[in-house]
Amino acid sequence: MRVLAKPSQSINNAYIDQLYNGLTELGVNVSELSFRNLFSKSDLLHIHWPESVLTKRSLVASASSFLRFYLTLLWMKIFFGTKIIWTVHNLQPHERHLPEWWKNFFYNRFLKLLDGCIFLSASSKQLFEKKYNLAVVSSIIPHGHYCDVFNDVDLDEEFRKSLGIKETDKVLGHYGRIRRYKNIPFLISEFMKIDDQNMKLIIAGKCPRSESSILKEIKTLVEKDDRVLFIHGFVSNYKLAQLFNITNLAVFPYEDILNSGSAILSLSLKCPILVPNNRHMLELKDQVDKDLVKLISNNGLDNDIIESIKLDYDIGNANDYLEGFGWDKVLSKTLKFYETVNCHRDC
Repeated sequence: MRVLAKPSQSINNAYIDQLYNGLTELGVNVSELSFRNLFSKSDLLHIHWPESVLTKRSLVASASSFLRFYLTLLWMKIFFGTKIIWTVHNLQPHERHLPEWWKNFFYNRFLKLLDGCIFLSASSKQLFEKKYNLAVVSSIIPHGHYCDVFNDVDLDEEFRKSLGIKETDKVLGHYGRIRRYKNIPFLISEFMKIDDQNMKLIIAGKCPRSESSILKEIKTLVEKDDRVLFIHGFVSNYKLAQLFNITNLAVFPYEDILNSGSAILSLSLKCPILVPNNRHMLELKDQVDKDLVKLISNNGLDNDIIESIKLDYDIGNANDYLEGFGWDKVLSKTLKFYETVNCHRDC
């Protein structure tokens, strides 16, 4: 089976590499969607973040990107009968600066070309069907964990000292790309309400140029409290492992979230999480066989942090409590779904 993927590799998301490296080992021929690959037959095209078309800074740029994208899909379907699959990471882009009518136009055209969808959770499938009033050939395949990605990373016991953090300190963490929807200024403001000098907050991640305004907000807030450490820039797997090793609780007060790779990453590195109380995180909490997923209540994030961080967590082996997110299951289900969608051509 020949599969084109968009993307097939990623320097920022190990999920993509684990998915396609694993499928390649199972005998799938995976290549990146590119101009040179458009002139030979492919069985499937697997798309992950089509909403990138809608994140351009202008309507003209977005329209140009959409035209190229749409014509590419039409070409593959008409001339080679390629089946198109979408893994629904998000129902819409997090950036909302383009007109609503343009987003509706994009999804209306894109959805009509789909032959199947992969949903990372049952709740995301339900929301998809409600939002778009559309039932498609689909499979629910969870987001694979990151346990194996960090197996070869050695922990540096001096890392804590290099950040000026004592062993008696309780450390909150928020790691990953800095985006508006992640609500980081709110997290810092709520943390600053907590009167505890032994509690620290570390924010680490790279902010894209399009989010420069939030970067200024964060820097302004950080200057007001020396308990907050802001590490701006790309965070390598090595540094992530060191950060999570000293973190007692990862906090993700997202305003709008469908699925969270950051939550899975934190749990993979044996770090409890505090997340929004919505159907997606409730589903994650039910799937994890440990009380490591805490939900934000109506009592105020500062109070939730205090209550969550003082608990004594029985963490155990991440591969055990994330068994349902194991890559053997993810790859097996993905390959089976590929065969199901592809069978519609020949069966």
